[in-house]
Amino acid sequence: MMIMKNSLLAAQIIRMKEMDQELRFLTRDLGTTDGLANSLVYVMDLAHNTAILRLIERYGYPTRALVGKHALQAFWLLVQHQDDDLMLQEECLAHCDFAPKEHALLSDRVAVNSGRKQTFGTQYGAPILNPKTVDARRKEAGLEPIAEYHARMKAMFPKGPSRTYRSLPGGKIQRIT
Repeated sequence: MMIMKNSLLAAQIIRMKEMDQELRFLTRDLGTTDGLANSLVYVMDLAHNTAILRLIERYGYPTRALVGKHALQAFWLLVQHQDDDLMLQEECLAHCDFAPKEHALLSDRVAVNSGRKQTFGTQYGAPILNPKTVDARRKEAGLEPIAEYHARMKAMFPKGPSRTYRSLPGGKIQRIT
């Protein structure tokens, strides 16, 4: 069965992503990263969570065939910001045909938020599973080498990662800040 691209759904997803980015960049540009700004981002993420769940209930999980490449990339970003709904992130990893780079980013986010080491090293500061072979995995996903990524992150965040982790027995990790 051939699925036709749903232009209205694609436009709705893209608009949600634009709202997401507008608010996040506004708070960053104003130098406001706590208090009211964080509360506004949190409320927006909650509203987007409800909207995402309704979209999935009505149309199924977005795919390239259903919404197109651009809208699927926008949907990925919205899901990436749903850290309070790990089940949604896991289900989207399983059912959406995200590009390899986006799949790697969300996969690492889910792993770290689940207390596991990340596979691709995309979550700055979090421990990496098998770090000696991470560059091969990153290359396969279309990501830059880990040294280049770390240099870029250090330039963006001279004080270091905003989150720190410690290793636990059994290969688990725990966020401590």
